[in-house]
Amino acid sequence: MELLSVATLGNDLGLKPMGDRYYSLTNDIDVKLEFTGGLTYIYHFNKNFVTNFRSGAPIVDCFTDQIGDTLQALAYLIHDANYTPCHYLFNEHPLSKKESDKLLYQMLVYS
Repeated sequence: MELLSVATLGNDLGLKPMGDRYYSLTNDIDVKLEFTGGLTYIYHFNKNFVTNFRSGAPIVDCFTDQIGDTLQALAYLIHDANYTPCHYLFNEHPLSKKESDKLLYQMLVYS
């Protein structure tokens, strides 16, 4: 499956720094991912969802930004969500770690 489009539905990211490279969202956000074959993923993020976007020590910042532009930020945000147990999925992960990492790669290439 190939990623065809990434779109936010509604609000901007709106970030509140929390310290130690963590941020919380100041808005509810919906992100729609469309793939070949008609597959669509929609991610809903509640206001106050906590993320560190791209993990890694500050030394990595000279090679790639922690947050990046909007599409990179969405890639990192969705990757964090996929690594976070989801209440609506009975505390399961939305995707396996392998599939989450593949999706992150596709989204970064797309960005």
